[in-house]
Amino acid sequence: MDRHLPKLILCDVDGTLLPSGANVVSARVHEAFHAAMGAGIRCGFVSGRNVAAASAVFEGDAACHETAIGTNGMEVYLDGRLAHLELLPSEMLERIADELRDEPRCVMGLGEGMRYHVVVGEPDIVFKEPPDNMEVVDAGGRLPDIPLYKLNVFLDADRDGTLALTRRLAAVVPELDVFMACPGCIDFTTRGCNKATAIKWLCDELGIGLDEVVVFGDENNDLAMLSFVPNSVAVENASPEAAAAARWHIGSVDDDAVPDAIDQLAAGRWPFVR
Repeated sequence: MDRHLPKLILCDVDGTLLPSGANVVSARVHEAFHAAMGAGIRCGFVSGRNVAAASAVFEGDAACHETAIGTNGMEVYLDGRLAHLELLPSEMLERIADELRDEPRCVMGLGEGMRYHVVVGEPDIVFKEPPDNMEVVDAGGRLPDIPLYKLNVFLDADRDGTLALTRRLAAVVPELDVFMACPGCIDFTTRGCNKATAIKWLCDELGIGLDEVVVFGDENNDLAMLSFVPNSVAVENASPEAAAAARWHIGSVDDDAVPDAIDQLAAGRWPFVR
């Protein structure tokens, strides 16, 4: 590829486009996404959130999520439609729930669009207010009758505590991939499904090579894609693991470093030097 002209740009959301404490992305993000699309570059997000929840931070700007990967690769949207969906087996989710029922300060829940079904725990243990403006509902200790693809475990713990519970749950459901999304949050996907495999699926559908893709990330649920895509970029506030996995490094999410880089790519300039 002429590396000044990628054909696909995908950005993690939380910590990459969206600073801590913010509910919506900045105007600069909207401007940069539209500049890239205006230059003929597909531009979207690749998030641990489900697509509905990640889309909400773009405040109805549907063009910004016509190309999107959600739930760490479980959902893939192409041209605004759901093109691929992975589902979690209910029996394995029951095992996780049984393991967590006596775990203090822990919440297990399932996402359904902008609704979050709490299966285990009390939401106010972890959530001071509903996350990301979602409606949080009590599932009565049972799995809700919804498509089972967005599962989280939230806990009041630091990085070490989160990693310890991650290892414990991975032993309970070895058939799934279990990983720390960030301190206090554990994610689950079907075996072998992650942001990298979703990007590969999307590239195959679009008929483009991995060297024609640029990805941006900051956390451990970005490791697979940061290691997989040749032109991977970590923001300054990235975890040590994410920073080590990325080829290129830029400034902080707080300084709109990602939209600044996208603007340069849209203009045909290569903004990465380290």
